[in-house]
Amino acid sequence: MERIIEILMERDGNSRKEAIARIKEVKRYMANCNYDPFACDSLMLDYLGLEPDYLIDILDI
Repeated sequence: MERIIEILMERDGNSRKEAIARIKEVKRYMANCNYDPFACDSLMLDYLGLEPDYLIDILDI
């Protein structure tokens, strides 16, 4: 997850706290859709502007 935090801070100008809040929000949405792969891909792109390649990072697998 650290890699995503760094990207959001550098690319979007988020503070560390803001970046973590955005990630937590996306994780909540993913849980609400039962981690459906297609929904998770869309959430990553729509809310974080990241490709599905980062899905493993956000889920801390």
